[in-house]
Amino acid sequence: MIDDVLHDMPEEYRDRFEAVHGEEPVPISELQQGLAHYVRTVEQLAAITTRVDLRTARALAATAEALLRVRWRDEPSRRLAQAAARYFVLEEDDDEITGVLSFDDDRAVLNAVCRALDRADLVVRDP
Repeated sequence: MIDDVLHDMPEEYRDRFEAVHGEEPVPISELQQGLAHYVRTVEQLAAITTRVDLRTARALAATAEALLRVRWRDEPSRRLAQAAARYFVLEEDDDEITGVLSFDDDRAVLNAVCRALDRADLVVRDP
């Protein structure tokens, strides 16, 4: 299943997603708290600069949250959902928060995971 996700995203995001996917799983509540904190941070930045795509950030957070709420029947699906949420909140890509890269990588990763998990209804469209 991970191969389907990797094949469906741009090559430049694959290594980072694979690394996140390989991390030990964390409690869902911890991931949900991380999502909420990240969105608050983006909202604060959006209040001081117009270079933040707040609408997309909120849509991506909602998708990540929805993936975390699903009661996946198998471990590979659960790990993909968790990795997608974790990828979104990683702070190593702070340039995108400032709007330099927008949230293109997050959208590509989350959408690839949604499609692999047969949840096309959660795909975040381009702004």
